Amino acid sequence: MHINMHLENVELTTNVIDLVCEKLELKLERLLRDFNEDIKIAHMRIVFGSKAHYNINFPMLLPGKHQLFASTSANSLAKPIVLLRKELITTS
Repeated sequence: MHINMHLENVELTTNVIDLVCEKLELKLERLLRDFNEDIKIAHMRIVFGSKAHYNINFPMLLPGKHQLFASTSANSLAKPIVLLRKELITTS
């Protein structure tokens, strides 16, 4: 699985990469284990915006016109990633 990260007002550090891998990518990999590796590509947009909140959007297209989508925000970076994972797993 590969997640393309688009960041606004957030620096791409190893901490950000580790958070996404540990909290999101590994969990989704188990969920999507029946899909070919070449189609497991997602885009994640992380924006540090007003009121000191991180806003995260996660759209992922899958075969058969299925789409995983989640959007969340929080005042720390780890919290919205965990919330995003929970939303993605419960809606799939």
